[in-house]
Amino acid sequence: MLSTRMAQEEELLCPLCSELYEEDVKEPVLLPRCGHVFCKSCLTKTVGTRSHFPCPTCRKRHLRPHVSQLPVHIDTLARAEVFRDSKGIPRSRLFGICENHGEVLEFWCRDCQAPLCGSCPVKKDHDVVRTRLLLQEKKMEIQEQGNLILQSVVDEKKKIIQKVKKCSLQLLRTCEESSLTTNSAEDVKVMMGDTKKTADVSSVLGYLARMKTILGSFKSAPEDTDAEGKASANRHRRTRNSQKQQGQDSTNSSPNNTLRRRTNAAGDSTTGTPRTRTRSSLRQETKSTDKITYTTTNDHTTNNNNNNKGLETALLEPSLWPLKCCAYAEDGRKGELKWEDKRLHLYALGNHMEDAHFMIKLSVLQALISQDNPEVFMELTAGEQRLGRIYIRLWGHLRRAQNFLAMCTGTHGPSYRGAKFQEVFARGIPGECLHAGLYPTPDGGTSAKGVVENLEWDGKFKKPQKLGLVVGAGSGRPDRDACFDICTIENPQRNFACPFGEVVGGWDVVMKTVKHKPVRAVTMQEVGVVIPDLSRSS
Repeated sequence: MLSTRMAQEEELLCPLCSELYEEDVKEPVLLPRCGHVFCKSCLTKTVGTRSHFPCPTCRKRHLRPHVSQLPVHIDTLARAEVFRDSKGIPRSRLFGICENHGEVLEFWCRDCQAPLCGSCPVKKDHDVVRTRLLLQEKKMEIQEQGNLILQSVVDEKKKIIQKVKKCSLQLLRTCEESSLTTNSAEDVKVMMGDTKKTADVSSVLGYLARMKTILGSFKSAPEDTDAEGKASANRHRRTRNSQKQQGQDSTNSSPNNTLRRRTNAAGDSTTGTPRTRTRSSLRQETKSTDKITYTTTNDHTTNNNNNNKGLETALLEPSLWPLKCCAYAEDGRKGELKWEDKRLHLYALGNHMEDAHFMIKLSVLQALISQDNPEVFMELTAGEQRLGRIYIRLWGHLRRAQNFLAMCTGTHGPSYRGAKFQEVFARGIPGECLHAGLYPTPDGGTSAKGVVENLEWDGKFKKPQKLGLVVGAGSGRPDRDACFDICTIENPQRNFACPFGEVVGGWDVVMKTVKHKPVRAVTMQEVGVVIPDLSRSS
């Protein structure tokens, strides 16, 4: 019985594509001379325009008519429809039932954009098709549109890759510039040192000419280069050539070709031992540097041409996207970098991040943070609810502000990430403050100890209790230097011991926190610092 049923099911599948026959999509046709059945679409693809062809199954030759003229084998199609309904979703559930006639909505009017059953009236000249055929067409359209979108995504990624490559090349050129600049500085130091000890006028004049050439190259340097960095490359090429030429002129003008002398390791300046870097050796170094530089550039160009396709293929790997960048510290901790509200935000360091595609050393980013008025942020939540973000501008000249900055970036180890607000002091009266400062420790406890020593307190650092000030709240004790208050109701009649910043954004979030009950449920989910220099340059 099982084998018989399987044989019957196989009769309902096209031998060429092994798919179930279906009206308007895979209609079965029978070859008269041998009786074998195939779906019309597969058979047409197999035999093409020929009217005479062998049966794909038994090889018996079919003479006529053409495949397009073969009638649909109704019995096979009907059995396939019954089999489909028994195994899958019934057509009544798949297409629905007509409310007027109680029949399956097996048809679709393209003009009315509405389903029809076999008894529904059709307006004159309206295009009506089987619903299954329409579904097949729309599915194919979705595949086509999807492929177009995916290709557009690939094209867009390639554009991004080109931008990444340009940035990388520019970074390499910048490193090259720094190397050439450093070499110029070293040469100048050597010349300045030799000038103090030489009595050779020709050498002095040669050194002076070379220095003027170097200085001129810096003064004439364009501030902005084109996309390929040609201006920068040409400037440094001119600098190298002019320095080399000046070095040759200086050497040739010296009657004695005087060697530079330096004291040896023992401090003996009477032995006449020449220093390793003589004028001629310096000139040779310049020549070597030129040779290495040009060779490296040529090699890079060749390799770049050879590896472009490989690089693009590698960078298009789906697992690489989206591209990420982070900051990293010497101890391996990382901080996220995100563009938010058109500004770059550096999140507190931690061990929760995986490696990013591009990592920037923390010290590089720290150099871009404002020294006078660094701006930090705190992302506040209460359970699953996001309250918003507070921005605080610090007074960078105070050590207490530097301590707070370190607690927001995690540069000294601990951070306010995960810390909670504790209470509201003087609620509802002048001098009201929102209090916090206890931060989580790796052992599961909490601490309020500062990370910077000798913080300011009282005396000349006192200021009136003004709305929005961020102030020290640890009574000047080192074990509570991380504690701080935010003034929410001012009281000009009294002073804070040491304000070190003020709220400049998200005041509504501060007030939400004050009103939240309990206030201890409010958490500093994320903290960090804004890097304003990059946003301005962008």
